[in-house]
Amino acid sequence: MRRRVGAASLMIALLGLTACVTLPTADPGAVVTSAPDDPFEQLTSMEVRSVEDLGLPPDPVSVAVLAADRSAYCVISTKQGGVFDNPVDPLMGGGERDDNELEVDAAYCELAVYPAPAEVTDDCNGTNLGFKGGTVMLTADSFSYGSCRIGMTVMESEFAPGADTRGGPVSKLPLLQRGEAVELRGFRCGFGEDGMICGSLESATGFVAGRDSVASFG
Repeated sequence: MRRRVGAASLMIALLGLTACVTLPTADPGAVVTSAPDDPFEQLTSMEVRSVEDLGLPPDPVSVAVLAADRSAYCVISTKQGGVFDNPVDPLMGGGERDDNELEVDAAYCELAVYPAPAEVTDDCNGTNLGFKGGTVMLTADSFSYGSCRIGMTVMESEFAPGADTRGGPVSKLPLLQRGEAVELRGFRCGFGEDGMICGSLESATGFVAGRDSVASFG
């Protein structure tokens, strides 16, 4: 009789213990994500906007977008020598083409606020004038930051501190939210945590351009 009472008491105690302990279980609905530190991994993990969503024809010659915080705009288009087909700034495509040079695909960005170039290797045709930051160009085999120019870029004229942002060509571009990207001609440009990221999908080379720093990768 004592054995039966003891076994019953032990069973009650065990039931009480299991009632008080909650075992951890996985939540099948929980999704944990983290942004990769590597810029190219971050770029390739972004959601790519379709050309139809951007209001472009099925086979566009170029694609241009504006970061949602109005910090930069980027264009993926073609470059031949010093001439770049930029729908935002027609003056960049208004120069005389050199048919001796191969036309190549390129990604180009302009920043509203930007750091000074770390190194200045271009003498601006011997004038040593007009070399500024704020413009970034990437092709399959080259990267450059800054350009020889006098005055403001189109981006600065619209979105630099104190500028009038109404009515310019940049303000009419489709907005790219953080984590979104566009893709054309083997290049992808997206709006990341540290600014605009553009890269060649084939060579995994590119750049990250923000207000505090501009750096190439790959």
